[in-house]
Amino acid sequence: MKSFRNELKVGLANEDIVKKELEREWGIKLNHRSKYDVFDYDTEEKDIFIEVKSRNIKHNEYDTALIGYNKIQRGLELQELNKDCQVYFVWKYKDGIFFVKLGDFEYEVNEFTRGKRIESWANKKNVPTAFIRYNQLKPLKSTKAFLSLNL
Repeated sequence: MKSFRNELKVGLANEDIVKKELEREWGIKLNHRSKYDVFDYDTEEKDIFIEVKSRNIKHNEYDTALIGYNKIQRGLELQELNKDCQVYFVWKYKDGIFFVKLGDFEYEVNEFTRGKRIESWANKKNVPTAFIRYNQLKPLKSTKAFLSLNL
């Protein structure tokens, strides 16, 4: 069974890799938000918000990518407050970095149960989760260069 601390350590290292790639590829400067915030990064202007997830699989190993529905809800709230706000969900997979922009993809909301972690708070039952078909994910253009950085 994987330990939560190990997963967290790898996840944070992957966030740094993704941050650098996004800044380079998209020409933006990202600020790391509080670990308790819904999103991992934003821009100084607070017009772009990004959530990063790491997966130790290929992007098309399953039919869908998962993101907490609460993150989509919060993104929609931010877009209501600022019509120019952009929200991105980014996944680092074994075969590259992929993303979707809120508003440009379809999703299904279902309940999801995590079952591999031993910490009780991480084994929440019936967590509302957005399931996004993997064929809607867009590769970051620098994906091939990124593969050499894969942890």
